[in-house]
Amino acid sequence: MLLAYSRADVAALNRLARETLRAAGKLGPDQVVETTSGERSFAVGERVMFLRNERSLGVKNGTLGTLTALDQSSIGVRLGDGRNLRFDRKEYADLTHGYAATIHKMQGATVDRAYVLASRHMDRHAAYVALSRHRDATKLRYGREEFSTIQALARNLQERGLDRTQAALSLVRSR
Repeated sequence: MLLAYSRADVAALNRLARETLRAAGKLGPDQVVETTSGERSFAVGERVMFLRNERSLGVKNGTLGTLTALDQSSIGVRLGDGRNLRFDRKEYADLTHGYAATIHKMQGATVDRAYVLASRHMDRHAAYVALSRHRDATKLRYGREEFSTIQALARNLQERGLDRTQAALSLVRSR
């Protein structure tokens, strides 16, 4: 899972993930789907996230799955637990791309690997949540336009409430 602080960064990461998968030939043809957030293009083979609890489908806000079928009236999704769902597009439209999410959205979730995009907005709480979502590994990335060096990133985390030892340990573990 790709994690970022802002929704704008999440949208950019989701777009880049889709472009990468499309270039690798891992996605079917795009089809426009009307979601509660407006029209979005989805394709068979891509990861989606459910954005609303729906007892009849057995999904919760944040549930991830892979699109297995997509036609004019219905959507098929294989969930991470192996279950296959098929539902009417008009009855459930609370979907988004599931490659990236905000740090806050993933609070309480556990994933095998987390890739965190650091930003100046991250305080100690967001940093802790982002750096503790993984089961196996976390990688922390930052843009040179935001932080010129890893030391600048550590200083930012320290200034935002993460003490120097915690910042250094988090950065060393995430390399």
